[in-house]
Amino acid sequence: MSEKAGFKIGDRVYPFPEKFRMGDTILVHELTRLEFDDFSERLDAMQATGGAAASPDPLVMIGLVGIALWQGNPRWSLDRAVRETQLIDFSDFETVGDDGPPAIAAEAAKDSAVTSDESTTTDTPTG
Repeated sequence: MSEKAGFKIGDRVYPFPEKFRMGDTILVHELTRLEFDDFSERLDAMQATGGAAASPDPLVMIGLVGIALWQGNPRWSLDRAVRETQLIDFSDFETVGDDGPPAIAAEAAKDSAVTSDESTTTDTPTG
């Protein structure tokens, strides 16, 4: 049986995220300084060119590691998830499994991310 694709950190395997939570968008920004739309586009591009094994994007990988770590430890605060991701020793880290990141519903994530255009409302006088 093949090992579930994800990240092995120390002796624990964290599966690649299969969906995003609202807080993951903030975590990605804290770790990579990318807006979530940019992260999603880079994830799509990485997957289109062979995934994590063939053409890893370092910022996407950092974001995915952080999300996987936080989803595996849901009681952690955002600050702890950022700190723990930053403290991972490269010698204790490897990707595992046959597949790269699953085709996460990046379009759905983009649609659910609030943009500045959507978060601004204007009142139009009626009458």
